[in-house]
Amino acid sequence: MRTYTAASLIALATLASGLGAAEANGRVASPPTSSPTPVVRGLDAVALALASPHRPTPVDRAVTVGRLHAWGAGSETESTAGATADCDGCSAKATALAVVYGDSRGRVRADNLATSTTSACSGCGTVSVSVQVVLLRRAGTVEANNRATAVNAACTDCRASSAAYQTVVVDPRGRKLSARDLAALRDWVQNQADQMAASAPAQSQRRGAASTSPESALDQQLQAALGQGAKVTTKVDRVTR
Repeated sequence: MRTYTAASLIALATLASGLGAAEANGRVASPPTSSPTPVVRGLDAVALALASPHRPTPVDRAVTVGRLHAWGAGSETESTAGATADCDGCSAKATALAVVYGDSRGRVRADNLATSTTSACSGCGTVSVSVQVVLLRRAGTVEANNRATAVNAACTDCRASSAAYQTVVVDPRGRKLSARDLAALRDWVQNQADQMAASAPAQSQRRGAASTSPESALDQQLQAALGQGAKVTTKVDRVTR
């Protein structure tokens, strides 16, 4: 899996700023409701929110939906949500959602990353949430990597929070999520980011026990959408600094 630093996020943002909306959010953007799902070899969702004195509270969202086509050794998909802040009182929020249908004829490499950074600031905060849903007809055809990182450097009264959710669905019937299901997923992602931004500062922590965990709610939501016969498994990585 790729490693991203604050510097590399800035470089990515500079690149994205020169692209159209569809390209900035991935190699293929989410299609209109009436359009067929696009078929590609690689599919990315990238959301980058970089706070600055001129833009103190940026929010960036990326949603990508597509079908991967087997090519050579396989296909790949990457989802990244990155948020950085280095100015006093600034905040940044980034969310990425990718829904990927894999080709049963080849392997799929799926990387999912959420990263948040605060540096050289006071009273600043960042939130990033990346959700990747990979739907396959058979098990054993995906190499999945999921990670969340959060860093505070030389700052006071600052908070960085990240959450990465990676769900693999194995459904021999190959059912697709409806427009309503996709809208519900987008709402779920935004709710997670809003809750993280509103939470009181806490000590550094990774995934912990909860009576009703977000990943359980995500699994239930997808299971209800796809019905019996679909096996839904979610990996989660959460970190707050």
